[in-house]
Amino acid sequence: MSYKKLFSLDGKVALCVGVGGLGGEIARGLHEFGAEVVVADRDKMRAEGVARTLFPNDSRAPESALEIDITSEESVTEAISRVSKRFSRIDVVINTVGFNIFKDAFDLSLAEFEQLIRTNLTGAWSLSKVAAQAMVERGGGKIVHLSSVTAYRGSPGQSAYAAAKAGLINMVKTLAIEWVQHGVYVNAISPILTDTSINREWLHAEAGRAEQFAAKIPLGRLGDPGDLVGPAVFLASPASDFLVGQTLSVDGGATVRHPLLG
Repeated sequence: MSYKKLFSLDGKVALCVGVGGLGGEIARGLHEFGAEVVVADRDKMRAEGVARTLFPNDSRAPESALEIDITSEESVTEAISRVSKRFSRIDVVINTVGFNIFKDAFDLSLAEFEQLIRTNLTGAWSLSKVAAQAMVERGGGKIVHLSSVTAYRGSPGQSAYAAAKAGLINMVKTLAIEWVQHGVYVNAISPILTDTSINREWLHAEAGRAEQFAAKIPLGRLGDPGDLVGPAVFLASPASDFLVGQTLSVDGGATVRHPLLG
C-alpha cells in the first residue's frame, strides 16, 4: 500500500458552508489538495468573493458560490441538491457557521438564546442529516463541523453559545456512530479564539486585549485561520478513515493546561 496520496482530495467534491475568515481559508486548503470546492454562505456576495479567489479567470466561479441559510431546512436541502445534481455526488461537507452574542444570562433574551441554538446546533444537525442522506446514496462521505474550545469550560457571557457548541460535540459523536455503517464519517474541530476579520475589531477595541488572551495560550499567540487547514484536510481525506466521532482541539495547548497550575 502506498501512502503518497493519503491526504489527497483529488476527484472529491467538497461543500464549504460558512466562508468567513475560517471557512474561506479552509475552502482554499481543500482546493489546493485537489477537491472540487463549492462555497456557500448566508451572504451570497461573500461566497462569490471566495469563489473568485479559488477560480480566478475561470467560468466555474459563479456556479461554485451558493447562498445558504443553515437555519432553514429548505435552504440547506436546496444547496445540497444543487451540488449533488451538478457533480452527481457530494463527498465532503465542512460546516464553519458560527454566531455569538456576548451577554450575561440575565441580559440574554429567550429569542436570542433560541437564535444562538438554532444557528450553532440545530442548523448543524439539519445540514448533517441532509448531507448524509445524499452521501449514503453514493457510498459515503465526510462531514466536519467547527465547534469551539468554549464547549469545554464555563465562559461568562456565552451561556447559549457554549451550550450549543458542547451539544455539537456530542451530536457529532452520536451521528458518527449512527452513520459510519453507511460510510459517512462525522468529526469536528474545536478552535481557540482566532484572529479573523470578524474578531479583529473586538480584539483590538481595548489596548492589550489581544495580548492578554494570547498570554493564556501555551504557544503564546492567538489562532490563525491557516491553523485549521491541516486538520480540515486530514478529516476530509482518506488519512482519517479510522477516526469516528472525534473532536480535534486546535488551540495551541490551551485546553491541556491546568487552569490553576499552568
